[in-house]
Amino acid sequence: GRHPYWMEPVQGRERPAGVGVGWTTEGHCVEYRSDERGLVASIDLQGCAERYLSPPLRPLLDRDLLAEGAVTVARRFLGPGVAVTVGGREGERIGNTPTVRRTQVTYEAPERGYHYEATGEVLSSERRRLLDGDIRLRLRPPGRRQAAAP
Repeated sequence: GRHPYWMEPVQGRERPAGVGVGWTTEGHCVEYRSDERGLVASIDLQGCAERYLSPPLRPLLDRDLLAEGAVTVARRFLGPGVAVTVGGREGERIGNTPTVRRTQVTYEAPERGYHYEATGEVLSSERRRLLDGDIRLRLRPPGRRQAAAP
């Protein structure tokens, strides 16, 4: 699964949509997506891409850290001054059973070249436990997107 694979071409194009590394049932851990010229336009990383990153950056894609809080982890790496959306809800509590806390954190910074999204379901008990979680990070060249002149 670590070998690169050509990704299916976009409808109406002969060139592949990009190259994927680390095949999973949900896509690739790392996807190098191309633009209409065939150049790398973005790099998409999923949580399973953690092993492809340098050790100091691995916590950014570590699913287990979602139990501690995605905002804390993301803020440490992505910094302040970006558009941050935090959403979520607490599950219904029945008797003494622990509840499930669902959260979604989105960091958007086109000027810096990234979009980060982390969703998680954490069992709220004495020791928090991650039930489900997903992390995605899209990297693009920094700057505002503009339409190309004809």
